[in-house]
Amino acid sequence: MKIDKLNFVFNNKLKKYFLYALGEIILIVTGILIAMRVDNYNATRKYENVMDQNFKKVANELKINLDNSKIGIDYLKKQDSIIRLIMLDSFNEIDYRNQRDLAGISMTFMNSMIGVFDYNNLLNYNVSDKQYHSDLILKLRNTYGYRDFMMENEGIIKKFVKENSIPFFSKNVESFELYLYFEKQNDALYEFLLTSNDYKELLSHYAQLNYHFLLSYQMFYENGILAYEELAKQYELEPINPSFNNFSNKRISGKYLSLQLQDTTTIIEENDTLFVINGKNKKKLIYLNDNQFFYKLNDGMYPFLTFKNDSIFHVHSKALDFQFYKIK
Repeated sequence: MKIDKLNFVFNNKLKKYFLYALGEIILIVTGILIAMRVDNYNATRKYENVMDQNFKKVANELKINLDNSKIGIDYLKKQDSIIRLIMLDSFNEIDYRNQRDLAGISMTFMNSMIGVFDYNNLLNYNVSDKQYHSDLILKLRNTYGYRDFMMENEGIIKKFVKENSIPFFSKNVESFELYLYFEKQNDALYEFLLTSNDYKELLSHYAQLNYHFLLSYQMFYENGILAYEELAKQYELEPINPSFNNFSNKRISGKYLSLQLQDTTTIIEENDTLFVINGKNKKKLIYLNDNQFFYKLNDGMYPFLTFKNDSIFHVHSKALDFQFYKIK
């Protein structure tokens, strides 16, 4: 009887001790889980705060890159226009003497002005399994992918100048090095430029490379505007104004006729954005400056649309140039 009672007391105490120990373990585990959760939350907040700062830096860098893109587009577009005029024999010897850029156009190249320091820092820090603002990351990757295309075209042009243009003139023009390195006038060069079909063939090849370089800048600019708009919306940043103001939009909206094409084009304004409509095709006009836009065609080309005034604009791309007049 005593033994049974002792066993009962022992078992009861053991049970209470076990329940007490289990409770302690549960408290400890719960505390650890809470601490881990708090620690993870703090780490996540720290990560997101740093990412937010990185996104803002990228937005500022992108804004600078977009400004530099406009400079690049303007320069390459000017090159394209000059080449078109040379191919049409629009210049004479006096023009070549007075404008050094004309004679050396197939020997020039432009270095890319698109910075990626803050963009690369953002990608290097963004190592989380669940990427923070993955939609923004995707837009930025898409935009800077065109920067890679840009760098590839820059390298191709530099190689062409080094391996084709300069050797071509060195072979065909007497004392060419004096012109190239010391900017001395060279009568033989001017005569060669005005009479050589081989030069026009070389220039035609250079024009194709220049156009692809221009195209890569336009692609970067188009996608960069969209990426910056998303960043500005997310972080309440100063917007880039990629269009005319409302008054200007309404002033130039309307129907236009090209006598060359015997066709009409309509420009409309929707939500402060301009669109060009030709037939069933409706394309958004991408703003460059107060009188110049470009837009993307279905074949991937990006023609420019330049307003001469409120009633006349030109559409030009490569060797094409059409003028449109507003129909009253």
